[in-house]
Amino acid sequence: SAASEIKELNNRLLQELAQKERLASLGQASAEFVHDIGNPLTIVWGYVQLLAKKLEESESPDNPNTVSSNKELEIIEQNVRLCRDLLTMWQSYGSSDAAPHQVVSISAIVREVVESVGAMAKENGVALTCDVAGDPCNLTGDAVQITRAIQNVIINAIQASTETKGQAEVSCIRKDSYVDVRIADTGHGISEEQITKIFDPYFTTKQGKSGTGLGLFITKKVVEDHNGSIKVDSTPDIGTTITLRLPLVSS
Repeated sequence: SAASEIKELNNRLLQELAQKERLASLGQASAEFVHDIGNPLTIVWGYVQLLAKKLEESESPDNPNTVSSNKELEIIEQNVRLCRDLLTMWQSYGSSDAAPHQVVSISAIVREVVESVGAMAKENGVALTCDVAGDPCNLTGDAVQITRAIQNVIINAIQASTETKGQAEVSCIRKDSYVDVRIADTGHGISEEQITKIFDPYFTTKQGKSGTGLGLFITKKVVEDHNGSIKVDSTPDIGTTITLRLPLVSS
């Protein structure tokens, strides 16, 4: 009958729609994955270059840099480990095996990320400063997710300040039951019209500079997954300040 045929057609359309939604989310996931792996690999590449330069210089036996390559190797190892953790995270994407939330120190993560992007800032002529609370600023969450969120914003700030050879200032300040991670740059700033779009997937202000437009989209998603919020203040030709506010575990 016509009724059963319509019912059959409707079921088939629903199945096709579900399949298309699944493929769309996989497309989004693979694009995010490429973006995520890019950050630690950019850091590794920066330190490999720095290390190559140091090793070249250290051929002089009385050079003090000869024994100082351990720190660079540690940062390279740390970021290779982050790539591996991100791979594990993506393998469990959408499954019930996602990493359980644990107590994580925001202060420690901010210090770690700032230290790891030091070579990149230096190579780009950007003065990177960091002011982190003595308090560990603990929250319950996923360390890999929070690392990727904070890393995205700090790398953006360095890239934004590269052209002006400016500054990127990172601070981590505890305020009662929450922490503010504040990243300020002296780049070209973002127009009012662009601010409304910067959290949209695939929207980028880095025309021709290989921006994927996923960094702030990912950061916002991670911050909100941890019951936090993200705020952007920007003035064209002066710079941008992004504040990640995250709730802490009660001590």
